[in-house]
Amino acid sequence: MFILLAPLAIAYGQQAEPTTLNDIIVEAHRVDPLLSVTASGGATHNAIVRSDPVGVRCGPTRFQYDAYEAPRLCWIRTPAGTPIRLKAENPGTLGWHVEWRGCEASADETECVLTMPAQGAEVSATFVAH
Repeated sequence: MFILLAPLAIAYGQQAEPTTLNDIIVEAHRVDPLLSVTASGGATHNAIVRSDPVGVRCGPTRFQYDAYEAPRLCWIRTPAGTPIRLKAENPGTLGWHVEWRGCEASADETECVLTMPAQGAEVSATFVAH
């Protein structure tokens, strides 16, 4: 199928007036810093890292979906200064702990906390069997 477009009318000998842009107002929305989470190690398909505030739902990278067939979501944007708690879960599996990097781990190593820095942050959770 061919479409024939009408030619544009060009006025020869006429020059367009230049446009002066004196009062330009640029409006932008703040982009919150990014928290990126990586889950790895010998975890099962049920293993997951969740966040508070809600947003992160990150399982081990070798699985595209979690046990409930929800897609992995391994990042969240939140304002700088926001306290974030990450919680590791590995239901149905005994004898495991998590090695956290990029945040402060709880005594039992199932959670970690951080305050979102302005430049963003990266956290890794490595599931380790005892």
